[in-house]
Amino acid sequence: AGNVTVKEPAYLMGGPMMGRFGNEDTVITKTTNAIIILPKDHKLVLQADKDMKTEKRRASSACCQCRTCTDLCSRHALGHPIEPHRIMRAVANSDTTDLTPFLGAMYCSGCGICEKYACPQGLSPKTIIQEFKQALRAGGVPVEKKKAAPVSEGREERKVPVHRLAHRLGLHAYDREAAINDELTECSVLSVPLSQHIGAPAKAAVAAGDRVSRGQIIAAAAEGLSVNIHSPIDGTVRSVGDREITLVKDNR
Repeated sequence: AGNVTVKEPAYLMGGPMMGRFGNEDTVITKTTNAIIILPKDHKLVLQADKDMKTEKRRASSACCQCRTCTDLCSRHALGHPIEPHRIMRAVANSDTTDLTPFLGAMYCSGCGICEKYACPQGLSPKTIIQEFKQALRAGGVPVEKKKAAPVSEGREERKVPVHRLAHRLGLHAYDREAAINDELTECSVLSVPLSQHIGAPAKAAVAAGDRVSRGQIIAAAAEGLSVNIHSPIDGTVRSVGDREITLVKDNR
């Protein structure tokens, strides 16, 4: 645990590889595992704001077609049919004659190794691949049912050392012992997101003005993959929206 020590902080919610940036009002959910506070001029903050058109142009001009992104890809090493270097080549050459590389984007886990560690040119394979993955999902394209290839014999040797990754990310200075602060922060108003899990958002089971008790279900699991959401406090429902429920804690 720590405190804000910079004048203009940027709040990285989650890990540096797959996390997202928020602000001081971003809600902490049950899946929040870390908050890293960085100065606004840190490389991770500057890299987060990317324009897709610019990244595609950079790929066209600077991709050296070395395939290091695929060599270090954790999903490829496990035998999944994804080859980031083929997607980058296709983007660099505006080549859509073979759709196989693009369909492989569905197997990307978004770990970021290709983008933040592997690429010697500082390009953005993950960002580009995630763009194609979202487009395929939006178009209703199903994941190809392919038999996985055998796990790569060189998988162990291709794992990225954590200490080297920390240096590459500019986070090595933060890797030190920190005092544990178990003091709880008291909040009088809480915003509870209806989507803080994998699957469909939960559906509100309370209305504005309702009294709720700690542990009570305030949003019920939707059909399919979803979960119930429980009230973390005793209080009153201030408002119910499409994305969140706002609770006011009892003063007693």
